[in-house]
Amino acid sequence: MIKLFATDLDGTLLLSKQPGCDEKIYNTLKQIIDKNYLMCFATGRNLREIEMEEYLWRLPAYVVSMNGAIILDQKHNLLKSYPFSYEVTKAICEEFANYPLEFLGMRDKWVQQDKESFEAYVLENIPDKFKQAINYKEIACTFFSKNIFNASSEEIASNKIYKIDFMCCDDSVEKIIRDRLFHLFGKDMFHIAYDGMSIEITRKEADKGTALLYLSELLGIKKEEVAVFGDSGNDVTMLASFPHSYAMENAAEKAKESANHIIGNNNDYAVTVEMMKIINRDNK
Repeated sequence: MIKLFATDLDGTLLLSKQPGCDEKIYNTLKQIIDKNYLMCFATGRNLREIEMEEYLWRLPAYVVSMNGAIILDQKHNLLKSYPFSYEVTKAICEEFANYPLEFLGMRDKWVQQDKESFEAYVLENIPDKFKQAINYKEIACTFFSKNIFNASSEEIASNKIYKIDFMCCDDSVEKIIRDRLFHLFGKDMFHIAYDGMSIEITRKEADKGTALLYLSELLGIKKEEVAVFGDSGNDVTMLASFPHSYAMENAAEKAKESANHIIGNNNDYAVTVEMMKIINRDNK
């Protein structure tokens, strides 16, 4: 019997064709939680970006933020965190000064480039799946509107950085970044998630699978009592770590290969539909 549901947000729980969590998703999740099931949102977003989803933030759910670099309890108290050191952050800033990387703090994000060139790069390289929303450019710019631009390496490294993002659809560029990171620090320093759309870099200890294994153990829940849902490269470890793993039909191939089940499209509310099926099946 499932006791804990863990789901990614963008491209999984949330619809790509509209911004944010709607009332239908919220009401279903609330109904599930009211039935005494535990809920966890496992996302690459930082806390400010999760708080933007007011419906979700008000629910008593566990949070795995920035792919496991931060773990919160149901009241949003900090359980675990894995920031980069000052030295590592500064070295990455200097090594990739010409790349439009985002350096994610708990709530803020820093970029070394100016606002105009960064947003132009993002809009040019935004994945096709997120272009389904009519106002996708407006949605994208909303995510980046609070970024701190023209930041120096010293300014960035002086803050706690938990995750580094780079929107990238070019496998050869991903290989260059990976190789340069490994050359600087060796292969055991980072966890790098890539799915042909974006590169997400955290400390080696910080990935969604490790975070959820920690959380389930903390709660005294077996792996067989957890159901996880995802769609992208940062969901691979989570999908591979639990037997009840579900990838979206429109997920990245890496995610599909790692999951034990393929369900419908995120735009058809497939996650909440599947959660209710699981609950009804368990309670027969």
